[in-house]
Amino acid sequence: MQLVAQTSSRGKVVSQNATRLTAALAQGATTMYIADDIFSNNDVVTVGEEDIRIDSAGTTCTVTRARNGTTDTDHADGSNVRLASGTELLTHSFDGSTYLSAIRCGGEVEAMFAIEIGGTIKYIAASTPYQLEVFFPMSRYQPADSTTIKVLVWSWVEEAVFWTEMQS
Repeated sequence: MQLVAQTSSRGKVVSQNATRLTAALAQGATTMYIADDIFSNNDVVTVGEEDIRIDSAGTTCTVTRARNGTTDTDHADGSNVRLASGTELLTHSFDGSTYLSAIRCGGEVEAMFAIEIGGTIKYIAASTPYQLEVFFPMSRYQPADSTTIKVLVWSWVEEAVFWTEMQS
């Protein structure tokens, strides 16, 4: 195994960027109730498959629904609300000559990780309290020249350290 790229040896500190609805969000509603005041005005969040813009932040948010071509739908109380873009743990641009065998991610708490290739999220996996590491096998994947791969994370805790590495 050879490392292609990795976060620092100490990992990366990530602030909370995900929470949950504290009341159902009905189709057409413009007020959203969330457990934690972690978003800012104009942030775009994802609930289910819907992107929603936060117009007025807080635990009671005024929102604009169905952003980025998504559909305004009902969402149940307790649904995940996460920053649409996630927090970037690592970005690496390839020159067309490197093979990837795997991407490993982990942290001190459970989280959700995603692999974004060329601007599109391709893979998502969640760690658990019993398995804090996620492994994305890449089976000798050779990214084309100028391909950028990002590793993203969503965390439900105030602050935690996460790490990732790309292996050839």
